[in-house]
Amino acid sequence: MGKLTVIGDVHGKFDAYKQIANGSEYSIQLGDMGFNYSELNTLDSFRHKFFHGNHDNPNEYNKYPHYLGRFGNANLNGVDFFFVSGAFSVDIMYRLHGNMNGQKGWWHEEQLTYNEMIECEKLYLETKPDLVITHTAPTKVIRDNFSTFTINRLGFSDNFQDHTSGLLQRMFEQHQPKLWVFGHFHRRISDNINGTEFVCLEELGFVDL
Repeated sequence: MGKLTVIGDVHGKFDAYKQIANGSEYSIQLGDMGFNYSELNTLDSFRHKFFHGNHDNPNEYNKYPHYLGRFGNANLNGVDFFFVSGAFSVDIMYRLHGNMNGQKGWWHEEQLTYNEMIECEKLYLETKPDLVITHTAPTKVIRDNFSTFTINRLGFSDNFQDHTSGLLQRMFEQHQPKLWVFGHFHRRISDNINGTEFVCLEELGFVDL
């Protein structure tokens, strides 16, 4: 294993997640951990961190020291990175009214607030990181690599842009890191844009840095 393992979406599959985390020295999970986090109590919160995606419960994840925060600079095992949590749920109408196995599955906190986005972009430009880890991706990466079928089926147009991917796109246009790792789309892809290597991790996929 490398100095830091980046782990993709978990969606409540904690046995598989813990197997990966326990096999790594340090790990960061990039969101969509799940709605119940009690399994985290078996993991060292100093070595294993996560931030939220759009399938996470803010009433619960804030209780755990494993939670890294909403955005910012971080260092795990000597690896510096910049992270940004959250994404827009295109299936919001299905999740808003408790249609996820009878429980609520959507919260306003899934995306950064307007003021948080301003602060996030400012900090990113001050830091100019070589490594970025996010839940979703910049708009161009999404449009170049993923089909619009799902968003079309849910009533969105091909050129739809959510606030989070728009923020990440602005950040990328102003500074290109060496490596950008994200999840959210449940498919392994690799793409190089303007010298930045983008890697999307599938559900429970991981990469060692």
